[in-house]
Amino acid sequence: LPILASYSDKVGVKFDWNINDHHHAVLRWSFVDAKQNNNTSGASQLVTNDYAYDFVSKTNTLIFELNSRFGKDMSNKFHATWTSIRDKRNPGDPFPMIQVSNVGGGTLCIGNERSSMANGLNQDIYTITDNFTWTLGDHAITLGTHDEFYHFGNLFCQDIYGTYMYQNPDDFYAGVTNRFRYGQAIESITGTKRWTPTFGAGQLGFYIQDRWKMFQNLDLTIGLRADLPFMGDTPTENVEFNEYTRSKGWNLTTNHKIAVKPMWSPRLGFRWNAFNDNSLIVRGGIGIFTS
Repeated sequence: LPILASYSDKVGVKFDWNINDHHHAVLRWSFVDAKQNNNTSGASQLVTNDYAYDFVSKTNTLIFELNSRFGKDMSNKFHATWTSIRDKRNPGDPFPMIQVSNVGGGTLCIGNERSSMANGLNQDIYTITDNFTWTLGDHAITLGTHDEFYHFGNLFCQDIYGTYMYQNPDDFYAGVTNRFRYGQAIESITGTKRWTPTFGAGQLGFYIQDRWKMFQNLDLTIGLRADLPFMGDTPTENVEFNEYTRSKGWNLTTNHKIAVKPMWSPRLGFRWNAFNDNSLIVRGGIGIFTS
């Protein structure tokens, strides 16, 4: 049975390294081990202890940052991260869900919660950011990139042990099932009943920005960004589904991969120090923001 307790344990380490007068590096690592017991018993629903489940989450995060200066006019900031997240539901021993309605005006649930019988999500997320800034008189020009890469594994097989529903206790004692549910992956396609589909995706981002000090009390920022989202894997083909949709003329397939197209985002902003004494600062901007 799940342990009726919740906790969250955390640990972290940080290293700072002043390499020299021009370069400074930081390395940080943190780990979170958490568990939350989920029990949905209430005034209208009575559940047994085996119906409750533990939600377990383990998160590793690693961050590296390097700040550099090149002379008086140029600087660079590099930032990279890796995050590993392992989430899953821990049900009890393999056993179906039994739901009996009209028990004292409520519902009785026994066994494993139907959506928690096989439920887990693994995520690995990588990011890279690099900004190079060059100051030229009244202009501070920044060239940069921000890139994200994802890898997922998602297990979700609802009702894999079966779910039996009864309208009242008499039907339950008599074995009269009102509704039965069962679900599994299609082995001819996936090779297993408990399939964990995995896939990767990401987004590349590139940008240029000019922060122009037009006047002593007015800064103008002009920028252009391009983002390119992409899928790293081609989805699994379901031949029967594809043939059916083609027969209907729907032009839909399970193994379709999205095209990589840039999304352009021009932006313009300003900062106005109205009285040149920081007593009133007005900021504004306009742009196209894509996601």
